[in-house]
Amino acid sequence: MKSRHFNTYYIWLLLLLSGVTASCIDDFDRRADVYVEGTADIAVELSYEAESSRSLNSRAYEGGEAGDRIKNISSLVMLVYKGDNLYGRYVVVSDGSEPVHSDISEVRNLNDQDNRLDPDESNLTDSRTGKVTFKLKLESGKDYHIYAVANMGTLREDEYQTVIQTRDGLKSISRSWDVTSLANNSEMFGIFSLSPDREASDSSPLVISATTTQLHCWVRRLASKVTVAFDGSELYNDVQVYVTDIYLKDIPKTCLLGKSNTAGEGSEVSADKRHDIPNGVYEDGGRITVQKLPDDPNSIIPENCLHVCNDAHSFLGAYGNSDQNDVIDATHANTAPSLFFYENMQGTGKSKQQDAINNDTKEPGSDNKIDFPNPDIDTEGSGWKDEKPFGTYVEVKGYYRCTTADGHVSSGPITYRFMLGQNVTTDYNATRNTHYQLTLAFKGYGNDADWHIEYQEKRGLYATSPQYISYLYNKKMVTTIKVVGRIEPGTKLKAHIIDVGDTEYNPDSISLWRPWGDGSKAFPKVKGTMSAEWPSIKYYYENVVYGDGRHQAFLSLQQTRLTQIPPPDGYEGQPSWNVPFASALKKSQDYYKEHSIGDREYEIGNDSSDDLQEFGSNTTDGNGQHTVIVSKRNLRGEPTERIFKIPLYTRAKELVTRTGFSGNNPYYSYPRKQKVRFTASIWKDEINAYADTTFILDIIQVRRILNPNGVWRKSGSTEDFHVTLLRLTEDKDDSDFSSFNSEGAWSAEVIAGNGVVTLSSTREGSGDDTAPQVHVKRIQGATEKPIDFKINFTGADGCAIVRVRYHNYTCEHDIFCREGYDPIALREGNDKNGEPYAKWSSFNVDHFENGKAIMTNSPLDEGSLFRRKSNIAITSANNAKYPRPRGDNRYAPGNFDVIDASGKATTMSWDQTKGDWTSDHTWDITNTDYQIATIEDYFQLMSEGNETNDLSFPISKAYGIVYGDGAREVKTKRSDAYGYLKTADGKSEKGMIGVIVYNNQTAAQIFFPLGTEGVGRRKGSGTPDGAANWQGKWDPNPANRDYPGTLRYSSRSAYYGFRTTAGFSDVDNVKYQPMFYDLYRRPGAVYWAYQWYSDGNTGFNHSSAFDMNFFTMGFEGFQNGAAAKAETSDACFIRLVKK
Repeated sequence: MKSRHFNTYYIWLLLLLSGVTASCIDDFDRRADVYVEGTADIAVELSYEAESSRSLNSRAYEGGEAGDRIKNISSLVMLVYKGDNLYGRYVVVSDGSEPVHSDISEVRNLNDQDNRLDPDESNLTDSRTGKVTFKLKLESGKDYHIYAVANMGTLREDEYQTVIQTRDGLKSISRSWDVTSLANNSEMFGIFSLSPDREASDSSPLVISATTTQLHCWVRRLASKVTVAFDGSELYNDVQVYVTDIYLKDIPKTCLLGKSNTAGEGSEVSADKRHDIPNGVYEDGGRITVQKLPDDPNSIIPENCLHVCNDAHSFLGAYGNSDQNDVIDATHANTAPSLFFYENMQGTGKSKQQDAINNDTKEPGSDNKIDFPNPDIDTEGSGWKDEKPFGTYVEVKGYYRCTTADGHVSSGPITYRFMLGQNVTTDYNATRNTHYQLTLAFKGYGNDADWHIEYQEKRGLYATSPQYISYLYNKKMVTTIKVVGRIEPGTKLKAHIIDVGDTEYNPDSISLWRPWGDGSKAFPKVKGTMSAEWPSIKYYYENVVYGDGRHQAFLSLQQTRLTQIPPPDGYEGQPSWNVPFASALKKSQDYYKEHSIGDREYEIGNDSSDDLQEFGSNTTDGNGQHTVIVSKRNLRGEPTERIFKIPLYTRAKELVTRTGFSGNNPYYSYPRKQKVRFTASIWKDEINAYADTTFILDIIQVRRILNPNGVWRKSGSTEDFHVTLLRLTEDKDDSDFSSFNSEGAWSAEVIAGNGVVTLSSTREGSGDDTAPQVHVKRIQGATEKPIDFKINFTGADGCAIVRVRYHNYTCEHDIFCREGYDPIALREGNDKNGEPYAKWSSFNVDHFENGKAIMTNSPLDEGSLFRRKSNIAITSANNAKYPRPRGDNRYAPGNFDVIDASGKATTMSWDQTKGDWTSDHTWDITNTDYQIATIEDYFQLMSEGNETNDLSFPISKAYGIVYGDGAREVKTKRSDAYGYLKTADGKSEKGMIGVIVYNNQTAAQIFFPLGTEGVGRRKGSGTPDGAANWQGKWDPNPANRDYPGTLRYSSRSAYYGFRTTAGFSDVDNVKYQPMFYDLYRRPGAVYWAYQWYSDGNTGFNHSSAFDMNFFTMGFEGFQNGAAAKAETSDACFIRLVKK
């Protein structure tokens, strides 16, 4: 904790009484130094001046009182003494108990102005000051002492009649602090002088002549006030202090009216009795509440709560991200919430600094050690309360959170204290009439404990919770676990992912495969219902799920080795829907148990070593490496603190495809959450034995990020792109994308494709204090800033991957960049048949002209939809004409805008667009250098069926939004982000949703658009009336009630589990695959393959179309599901490959 002193002073509520002439208040009468007997006629002006402020720098609230609450005068009495005895009591402003004195006239009390002067303004007639003006008649005399008393009535009460008869009696009046009403604590006292003198005293009498025209008096309040601001600019990275309450403690119970006031003066009671004696102190001097934190510490995160950190919210953030001066000024404003107290003069004493002396030499100077680490109220010299038991101090309470990966990782309640005085070092005099502007400046880790900072770490396990892990599959983050205490020899640190049935399981805080939200700003509750059309239907399936448990969820303690958990034995090479539900789930569950995905033990290392020790392996066949280091030892040399670095992983993309479960978060708008229980056997003094101690760590899998996922440019382009990572916070068609801040530092780096792109930083993402990073390979972003930077294209053809790591580098998002649109092979060399891997066109087919496929002019253009072996293009213009149905709003499309087989634009009915075929066939085109991609070409992009299904397989997929030529920045409107429409030159500011397939080693990539509606399929059949004569779809019941030609990705037209008919209930099936519950409204596309085989529904390798499920990230052959026969054929996209 650091203390700095701002050398500025203000005067708070000093009341000026100045005797003035009627004509010119600043000109002194030249006869004033000649004594003349008689009656003086004096015009009196009372002006409030500005605050006398002591701005202390140490380490939109509720509570406290408005800073100007006691600024005004409700009563004013002038007491005139000759010698030491009372001559006259003059009521100037009456409280109503008696009239104004007869020698007082023309009283004007103006209390409705801004009663302050700037510190450098000394003009006593400043027009902004409040004023009390009156005229006074007073007999001449040579031994006057004149005083002013405000806001104590008229002093006619019996309790005052005797004491005010002498000057000492007046000044010795003891006022009691009213704990119920601040207005009753607004007393003021001042001494008159013949000329303006802020420091006027009564050591010498006043000589009043008949020619005296003016008197002056600076009236001071007995009370002072304190406001508290915060400065975290010198905290270390990843340290956050969440302030909850500001307290004023140990304020004087009483105050002397005209003498210096010292609480506890003359008492000899022990410090613990300071609240019990009459002139002691009240423990509670008031409270200002900054915020109420959530009950669950895991919800105390930057996005949810006000906090102090070293960058984005250095000054707490209560006034937004304003600069220091704005925030400090607002917090210390005259009207800002304040805490009030009587003067308390406790003298000087030891330094208030935590590290002011060298502990070895006892000489002044820092040695980076806490001077008084063990404060004790009963031990004199221990540093408790800075050895000032009756001193007044500020106490700030909050919650401390350090997410750094080193041994300082910690979190918990924290208290900061500061003793008030005239400086931040050795003065403990809290003078009257002063506005103490206390700025708590946190430094370093901000939790070094002594009396000033109360923060305890008892024996146990410590980690920052929650922590984040990537939404992507097969990703890794490393968490730091600190174990404080002696670990039992021969034992290990244990980890267990909480499962259904465990004591700690709570469906409200553990989502498993489900979306999750706790109702906070960062994580809103998952919406209960999805649509007005089906108000009883939930956003996700909430009923009983077969075998529900952690094996269906995203988190793993073991390194993930596969991209896809294979199907049960006997179902290899078959489409996923042929696998029985129960068999698929059992396979998933068995795999989880066999590979100990949810349980693991970690070596604690050699006790005698202080070196970093490594265990396990990060190789592709390893379980993941963890490390441990001894960070503290006791006097016997035994380890008393160890720091573990524990890897955590997301699981495979497909946890048996049939189940729909995935290690990749499928939800765009909601995170998912699991809990891990860590257990260590630690020595407990209270039982004189080792005992298990646990810590529950929340792991949040962040929302799936779609925008942006790719930026493509034509050959030779140097057009840059401004990236701002965006997310959806609500899954509705009309919801928009928004930026978010990284909780902790972030980075962006070109990890593949050197020479294609460079990166440049922005102020928005890297902050004002970071030097510009221009045309570099890696940029650094600031904590609690948006992920914001620029991608610069160099003009060189090729592909690149930009990897963004955010939330303290625990989460990843890739942005795929490509320059040049020539056909590209995603894999080098030859396939298993010795044939070169296919070179994929970058464009979908737009239409045909007499058998020749004409491609689009942009990789983002979805092109047209075609029914099986039909060269009639159903154009993308129909997306607006006949869009995807919302809810149960089904309709029968009319005539479609098409381009006929000769290339001519016209309109046709759905039936007129069908192709002509009856048996096995190929779809040949007349292009000399291209053909429609075969199913084998598509299978080359899949891990299953290839030579390997482990992490060495080079082809991966990403699902998101790509921007092309003409786009310079991300779009927040979903209609713009998805809404690329055909243009003459291919350029557009809008993006397109789709699937990026890429080589994770070379960065080679292609893009499969889904269309402006997120759907790349028009269904060829359905049973709109719900009758039993269903037309050949895979479910022999009327789950598909769409009209032919309907734009929808899924084969069904309603929620899974929505119907029960003919003795068959799909409610029975949804419990096996709840991820498909609302597939009817999810995005996806189907692409045609070159061949059609009659055995396509039994031979997986003979699929005539390829299925891309954007939601569950399925990527597989569709058999003949899109074309059982020509009459019921769907309309799908076409992609070509180079011959």
